[in-house]
Amino acid sequence: MLKSVVEDTRTIREEQKRTSEEIKGVGKEISEIAQNQEQYKEEITQLKESNEKMVRELHGLKTEIIAAKERIEKLEKEKRKKNIVAQGMKINENKQSIIREAMKNFMDKEMGVRVEVSSCS
Repeated sequence: MLKSVVEDTRTIREEQKRTSEEIKGVGKEISEIAQNQEQYKEEITQLKESNEKMVRELHGLKTEIIAAKERIEKLEKEKRKKNIVAQGMKINENKQSIIREAMKNFMDKEMGVRVEVSSCS
């Protein structure tokens, strides 16, 4: 019986040793997981900062594009304002100087607008 108690005690101690080693292994794994979590946390923080920076840049680019479109529209409107296309006028000349004078006179007399004719075609 004493022999059996000694054997049981030995078995229990061996199991305690194995359990203790397993606990140490689990502790190391937990420690590694915690370190990995910290690394992931830092990476996520960096990614968030990078993402926020890109969002700000995108917003700035969108604002610039909107401003550029508005400037283009304004320039196109100004260009259209300065160009007049006249059709159906009865002028029997092919010389540009005569056509230019006829156009100036027409705009002045018929429309009451003084204009500078730059080209006729």
